[in-house]
Amino acid sequence: MLFSSTSVLPARMICYGASGSGVHWALDLRHQAGESIEFVGYVDDFNDVRRRAESDYPVYSFDDLLEMDDVGVFVPIMDPPGRRHLHTKLRDHDIPILGSNG
Repeated sequence: MLFSSTSVLPARMICYGASGSGVHWALDLRHQAGESIEFVGYVDDFNDVRRRAESDYPVYSFDDLLEMDDVGVFVPIMDPPGRRHLHTKLRDHDIPILGSNG
C-alpha cells in the first residue's frame, strides 16, 4: 500500500508527470486512496494540452501547483537524478511529498 496513514495526508493529491508512468501510477493512487484523499490531476513541466485527453483530470504547471492549498505530490519519475531534483524542488517550496516510485 502506498499510503501508510490517512491521518497525515493532505486533503488533495496531485501526480507529477502527465504521461507514461505518471498516468499509470495515478490510476493506482486513486484506487488506493479511495475517498480519503481527492485526486486533482497532474503537474508537468511540459504542459501540453493534448495530454488532457489521456484522462479526465487536468494537467497543471509547477506555478499552478504553488498556488494550490492542502495538496501533496506523488513523484513517479523513473530517472533517479530527475526524481531527486524534483524532491528538492518540492521541499524547497514546502510542498508535501506523498511518495515516489523509487
